[in-house]
Formats: sequence, C-alpha cells, structure tokens
Amino acid sequence: MEQGALPHIKPVQRLIAVLTVLYGLVWIPLEGALWSVLMMGGLATLWLLTAAYDRWGAGRTFSTVGIISLVTLTTAAAALFWVLLSLAFMAVKTGLHAHGPEFSPAEISWLWSRLPGWTGIGGLAGLGFGLIAAGISPRRTV
Repeated sequence: MEQGALPHIKPVQRLIAVLTVLYGLVWIPLEGALWSVLMMGGLATLWLLTAAYDRWGAGRTFSTVGIISLVTLTTAAAALFWVLLSLAFMAVKTGLHAHGPEFSPAEISWLWSRLPGWTGIGGLAGLGFGLIAAGISPRRTV
C-alpha cells in the first residue's frame, strides 16, 4: 500500500492569520454591510481550518477513502463555520457600535436560512474535489 503524507502549511496559515487580523482592524470601524461580515467570517473560518489542518492533519498519511472523507467533511464544516462565525461577527459588530443594530432582521434571517444549503453544497464540493484528487493522485489504496 503506497501512501503519502499531507504537507505542512505553516507559512500559508501565518499569511491567512495576518490577512484576517488586518481585515478585522479595517472591518471593525466600518458600518455593517452583509458582504463585509461574510468576508470576515470567511477569513476567520479559513484561519481556523488551516490551523486545525496543520495541527491534526499535516504529516499524517491517509488512504484514498480517508482523503475523500476528510476533504468532504472539511468543506462541509467550512461552510457551516462560515455561516456561524458570520452570525457571531454580526452580534459582535452590533455590540461594538452603540447606535443600534448594524444588521436588519432580514439580513440575519437570510444568512441563517443559508446554513443547511451552504453546508450541503460545501460537502458535495468537497466530495467532488476529493474524488478528483483521488483520480489524479499517484496513491491507489482504497
């Protein structure tokens, strides 16, 4: 059984951390806009996922089925965390600015309603990426 180890991505993780912090510093004083909170949630999600990958995945070996499963679950979790972190950032932003709500109930409801769909789409996209990676990968273990 031929297997390969997943690479370490510390430099990428650090770059994403710096970009997230810099964007956060710019994002905090701005007035609430849905696109900006989605960007903040997306960057924070990417930062958390790269940190988790580097901590628990990098350097380990997985079978082809393991890689497909890992990618599928990771992309579904990324979509889930993206929505949840964006909602959390909406709450933080509203708490920091004392002039009333930053986001309308319609915007919050819209984002909350996207949770199941985006999670499912993330999982399906991950399954597709995992299958493509398995098809072009030199490892052929199942």
